[in-house]
Amino acid sequence: MKEVIRLENVVTVSSRVHLNDVSLSVLKGEKIEIYGQPDSGKETLIKLITGMEYPSTGKVYVHGKAVHQMRADTAAVMRGKFFGIVRQDPHFISNLTTWENIALPLMIQSVPRAKRKKAALELLNQFHLDYVAHVYPKQLSIFEMQMAAMARAFVTKPKILLFDEITAHFSKKEAGHLLETLSSLSAFNEATVIYFTTIKNSASFATRHFVLYDGMIWEE
Repeated sequence: MKEVIRLENVVTVSSRVHLNDVSLSVLKGEKIEIYGQPDSGKETLIKLITGMEYPSTGKVYVHGKAVHQMRADTAAVMRGKFFGIVRQDPHFISNLTTWENIALPLMIQSVPRAKRKKAALELLNQFHLDYVAHVYPKQLSIFEMQMAAMARAFVTKPKILLFDEITAHFSKKEAGHLLETLSSLSAFNEATVIYFTTIKNSASFATRHFVLYDGMIWEE
């Protein structure tokens, strides 16, 4: 299968958490889990893969493109094209409705309003969140907001999805529902998924599991 992400002997010395000779290969359509406690290097790894930071030494490739050599504006375009990212805090804009927040990546890509609204509403339907389409973030529960953030990650139909500790603070039932939705939609879109977590083996859909500890990574 085609390789979509590759890190070669990556070292960082300027980040708050250093990475020490990290190498990683992720193939198209793979679903992997990366487990690590806070300050293990997860945030640094996400930023390196998406071109928000650069390695001190080593190489980072996404779809064969040398991310470690990209200018910041080129990396930003690359992120918008290839990635859907969900973090614990969705950072929704308070004066935009739910559907407008979900459609925001499409607005950045200059997609006409009618088309981006249609795309957002279709995703809300898939996530069984039709009833929150026209409400504002402060009116959403934490669970509804995280589900809406997942919808936003899918709205551009990205081929790589990065999820950072998205089930924290949820009940077992809510976490299971969220992960089941993630698994089914990512499979439908044939997306590659990297799921970062502090709860080991929580991503039941993952076919490969990695441990990130003290800036080093290995596969279980």
